[in-house]
Amino acid sequence: MIFSLWFLIYSWAFFTFFFLQEPKLYFIVNARKSGNLIGRDNDTKGLYVGMPNATTWQHLGWKNNIVWDIMIQEKLEGKTIFLACLNGVMQSKDDGKTWKILTNWEVSDALRIYAHPYYPQILYTLTSAGVWKSTDAGESWQCKNKGLKPVSQTFMTSLLFSIKNPKHLLAGTADGIVVSKDLGESWQTLALAGQEIHSLVASPNKVDFLFCATEENGVFISQDAGKTWQSRNNGLNSKTIYEVVLHPQNPNIAYCGGHQSGLYKTENCGEKWELLDNELKGKSIKSIAIYPEKPEIIFVGCLEGGLYKSTNGGKNFHCIGECDGRVWKVLFVP
Repeated sequence: MIFSLWFLIYSWAFFTFFFLQEPKLYFIVNARKSGNLIGRDNDTKGLYVGMPNATTWQHLGWKNNIVWDIMIQEKLEGKTIFLACLNGVMQSKDDGKTWKILTNWEVSDALRIYAHPYYPQILYTLTSAGVWKSTDAGESWQCKNKGLKPVSQTFMTSLLFSIKNPKHLLAGTADGIVVSKDLGESWQTLALAGQEIHSLVASPNKVDFLFCATEENGVFISQDAGKTWQSRNNGLNSKTIYEVVLHPQNPNIAYCGGHQSGLYKTENCGEKWELLDNELKGKSIKSIAIYPEKPEIIFVGCLEGGLYKSTNGGKNFHCIGECDGRVWKVLFVP
């Protein structure tokens, strides 16, 4: 009887710890309105973390580090945090207490960081001078620019992994979309040549359905895994779009934002966009994150400053943290 009681208590504690915990919210601040003042403590940039209902946030990592992207790997031995930074790729295996620089002097200004979903030991970091690949979880890196046009296509901004074929990768560049069919060893131009790509995103529910956000030319969609694209700008007043994020439960709903755009919403896969009449009007939206289990809760990072939160599907927002900080990236982690 006593054993059974303890077993039930332990089982419930295990279930609660691993399955009922709220996801953590990570976000990146890489500049302040006030700038860096001589004599002032500028321990205000870099990575922050908290719970979705938090009003205060914990700063993780180096002081004054310029961070552009975050990626987190969950393994049996624990969580590993990777950051793409001005000084390369950084890693923490103790929840942000200590950090290690994984890259050498050749890799600077790392803009994005990715792990292959099928081969987690393979990492990619995108830079202004091309893509670097690691096959040993970041211990060593090799430049993989074969087939890319110098300057225009070596400036990479986003990476997308094929659902159908794990060897196929799409990448957004300053000169269109390129494709690799050999795990990023070589590349060739695929589509939208001449377009500056900000982000690529795949629908979790519709195979081969992709969104693309561009500089000055709005949003494009593809229904054949990136081979052909169609413009989807009906309702968009701003055509410089930084990010498109899909609703986690309804494949027809998406949100987008960009330069002084405010936040837009579509309920028909981009056929028509509606500018949401809320506190973000006219603000530059750099990053959007939707609470996976409660999609009416939306977080937005603004370049003018602030992490904003909505609890009613985007009808209203209020700044909940770092209101004078340029919030570059927002990420939910279960």
